[in-house]
Amino acid sequence: MYPQVAPQRGYARYLYRRRGTFHFRIKIPQDLLQAIPSPELIKSLKTKDRKLAQTEVNPYVQETQEVFTLLRIGVLSPTQAQERLYTILQRKTASELLLRLWKSLLL
Repeated sequence: MYPQVAPQRGYARYLYRRRGTFHFRIKIPQDLLQAIPSPELIKSLKTKDRKLAQTEVNPYVQETQEVFTLLRIGVLSPTQAQERLYTILQRKTASELLLRLWKSLLL
């Protein structure tokens, strides 16, 4: 038989590690692939710390899921959904913003 794999809890399933750095990754649902041209979305969380990555990934998951829902019910057009997803992925992580603030306070 196949080995049993414990299900991932919470948003951990949206995390993956590449060269030691954690990334947010979400697959585009099958029913939305015509509206969103990419099969998945990826965003570097710019951290090697798993606990920090688990915290950082939450807003990205929530906001992308919201876009998927709004697209499904017709509130967003495909173009609007793509623009919103682009904006979400371009946003700085909370730790990046805190680091920038900390550096500005030191200068």
